[in-house]
Amino acid sequence: MVGQSIPVSLVYHYFALIILNSCCLNLPKPPFIEISTHCVIKYFMGIITKKIRNGTYAYLAVREGRKVIHKYLGSVHDPLVARIIRDNKEASSIPEWLQYLFWDTSLNKIHMKRNARYIIERVLEFGDMNALGWLQKIYPAQIILNVLYVSRTITEKSRNFWMLWYGVDDA
Repeated sequence: MVGQSIPVSLVYHYFALIILNSCCLNLPKPPFIEISTHCVIKYFMGIITKKIRNGTYAYLAVREGRKVIHKYLGSVHDPLVARIIRDNKEASSIPEWLQYLFWDTSLNKIHMKRNARYIIERVLEFGDMNALGWLQKIYPAQIILNVLYVSRTITEKSRNFWMLWYGVDDA
């Protein structure tokens, strides 16, 4: 993995999510996770930068059990890595243009990981297509579907619509 760049879509897909090996769930195997005979929970933690001599380099921080592993992304001057870092910063908070969905709280108080269910519920219940596009960049479809299954705040009408939208058979 050293010397290779990780695509932006991978960072979007696994931002702020618990990643399980496919032996635990029937999910596609991400390219940077090795399949083992036992389940290992891996958390995407973020992107860090390190200054080494005259260069600055970016690393993807992933937690495997008790270990934190830094996967090399590349120099921060590489356009792809710079884009990943910029997109990661944008994905770490709710944009100002979505304030109308969260009228009852300050955007600064909403945490993207801890309040993922709240964010998904609000966007699915009150959001427009632009808000849905932002939501799908931040959270993968499986997380959105899980919220649809367990949420008590999404109306039945909205739940049925989104189940059909995502192609769920039992809508």
